[in-house]
Amino acid sequence: MTAIMNTFNSDEEFALNGFHLGQLLGLNPPPQDGQQEERQDGHDAVDGQEETSTAKGQDEMKEAIEVVVNVKHAVTEEEVQIKVAASASMKEVKRALGKKLGRSDIESKGRLVRKIAGAFTSFKDSDRLGAKRNVQIMGIDDLKAASGSVPVLTREEALSLQKALRTIQLNLVFVLIKNFLALK
Repeated sequence: MTAIMNTFNSDEEFALNGFHLGQLLGLNPPPQDGQQEERQDGHDAVDGQEETSTAKGQDEMKEAIEVVVNVKHAVTEEEVQIKVAASASMKEVKRALGKKLGRSDIESKGRLVRKIAGAFTSFKDSDRLGAKRNVQIMGIDDLKAASGSVPVLTREEALSLQKALRTIQLNLVFVLIKNFLALK
């Protein structure tokens, strides 16, 4: 079976589908900083030709797939995880971060950056996220949620909080029972 599948490995659409399936199944670890990244514009134009229906299908698949991006403040080193479409622009990344933290200043004042040879280089708002899963931000004081705002949680974050609360609750019940039995 594997030999049959290997005949399709040179097909771009097949390879992209395999990559996305691997990501969904947790088989492909997210690329680390410094590894090869996708082209900034997010397109695979060849010799100026228009996109084919295959390329359009790939773009639609990228739109449908959400990825987790780690945003780290370049100075305070606070970190926040957000979910965006794999094809998101840097402006959309900032918008998602602002929405999660309930802060409108992030989209207008924040600058997403990367560190190259010890210096920070800004991404353009129109640059595509591509394979990047770790970015840094400057131009804002911190990555704290706005006072009075309720942060938006992903399903995974909510489930993680539920499990943590359940563990605390069970530990508390255990301690109460232990203390009760010690009194007798």
